[in-house]
Amino acid sequence: MGLTQRLYLFTVAGFGLMIIVFSILFWSWKSLNIAMEKVDYTQRVGEVVDQLQLHIFTRQGALSHQKSDTWLTEQKRFTEVISSAPALTAQQQTLQNSIMSQNGSLIILFKQIQQLSDQYTHNKIEAHLNVRLLTQIELIREDCLQLASSAESSLRYIMRKLFYMLALVLVLTFCGLTWGVIDVSRVFKSSIKDIQYGISDILDGNYKKIKLSKKSSEFSEFVEKFNAMSKQLAETTVSRDSLQALVEGRTEALRIISNTDPLTNIANRRALYERGEIEFSRTKRHPFKLALLMIDCDFFKKVNDSYGHLVGDQVLQQLCRTFEKEIRDVDFLARYGGEEFVILLPHCEEGGAIETAKRLQLALKNAPLLINKISLNVTISIGIAINEDKYATFEALLNDADNALFVAKNNGRNRFEIADSRLNNQTN
Repeated sequence: MGLTQRLYLFTVAGFGLMIIVFSILFWSWKSLNIAMEKVDYTQRVGEVVDQLQLHIFTRQGALSHQKSDTWLTEQKRFTEVISSAPALTAQQQTLQNSIMSQNGSLIILFKQIQQLSDQYTHNKIEAHLNVRLLTQIELIREDCLQLASSAESSLRYIMRKLFYMLALVLVLTFCGLTWGVIDVSRVFKSSIKDIQYGISDILDGNYKKIKLSKKSSEFSEFVEKFNAMSKQLAETTVSRDSLQALVEGRTEALRIISNTDPLTNIANRRALYERGEIEFSRTKRHPFKLALLMIDCDFFKKVNDSYGHLVGDQVLQQLCRTFEKEIRDVDFLARYGGEEFVILLPHCEEGGAIETAKRLQLALKNAPLLINKISLNVTISIGIAINEDKYATFEALLNDADNALFVAKNNGRNRFEIADSRLNNQTN
C-alpha cells in the first residue's frame, strides 16, 4: 500500500469517525430530550399533587358542606398533566398506570364526599372518606416520587453512556492516528534507509538491487528507476573494466614485444639497459657486486656465408638456449646486437663471473650445435667487467666489458678477458 493510499485511508477513516461522532451526538440529543421530558413531566405531576394536598389541608372540613371549584380545577389540571405523559419505560409506565388508576379512585372519593356535603350530613362516613382522600393523594405522591427517581436514573444512565461512547471514540481516534503516524514514519524511515544502503553499495562498486523492507507504491517506483540506473551503471562498469583489462593486457604485450628480441625470444638491448640501470643502482645502495659478461659468437660471418642466414639465425637461437640452461634464475640474458649477447650476474664476484664464463664455453665445446643435420662447433669470446666504485654509470661498465671482449677477440677468440686485468684465460 502506497503513502497516497494510506492518506486516503486515513481521510476516509477520519470522515467515518466524524459521522460516528455526529451520530452519537444526534442520538444523545434525542435521548436527552426524551429523558428531560420525563423529568419535566414528573416535576409537573409532583407540583400538581402538592397543590391538591395543600388544598385539602387548607380547606379541610369544608368539602363535605360546599362545592369546591378550586378542587375541581386542580383535579382537572392533574388529570390533564398525567394524560400528557411522554414515552416511558416499562417500569415507568407501570407507575404511570398506578397514578392514573389512583386518580380515578381520587375522583370517585371526591364525588362521594361531595354528595354527602350536598345532603348536609355530617357523620363518620364523611370523615372516613376524607381520610381516604388524603391517603390516596399520598399514594399518588409516592408513585410520583418513584417516577421522578426513575426518570432521573434514566437521565444519568444516558449521560454515562454518552460519556463512555465519546471516550471510546476518542480513544479509537487517538489509537488510529497514532498507528497511522507510526506506520507512515516506518515506511519513510525504512525506505530511506534501504535507499541509503543501495547508494553506499554503488559507491563501493557493488551494484545490487534495492529491496524495500516496507512496500509503498511511491518508493517502489523510485526504487525501480534506481535499480534500472544501477543495472546500466553495472553494465557500463563491466565494459569499462573489460576495456581496462584489455588495454592493460595489450600494454603488457607491447611492453614485452618492445623489450624482447624477436629472433631469439630473449631480452633486447632496450630491456638490457632498463634492467642494467636497476641492478647498477642497487649496487650503489647495497654492498654487493654486479658482474657483466659481454659475449660474441666467433666467426659468425663464416657461418652465414657458408650455410646461409637461416642457419645463422638458428645458431643464435641455440646459443641462447644453451646460455639459459647454464645461468642462474636471477641472471639476465639479453641480445646486444648481431651475434653479441650480454649476461648480467647480480650478487656475483669476479670468481663467480669467471666460473660462469668457463661453464658457457665448456657447454658449447661438449655439445656441438646440430642444425639441419649439420654439426657445428661454435665457440664464443667473452669480456668480463665487475662493478667497482670507479664506475659512475651502467653504460661505463658495459663499455669496459665491450673493451675486454675486443681484447679477447684480438687475442685469438674462444677465450675470456677481464676488464683492467692482465689475467688472460683461454678455453681449449
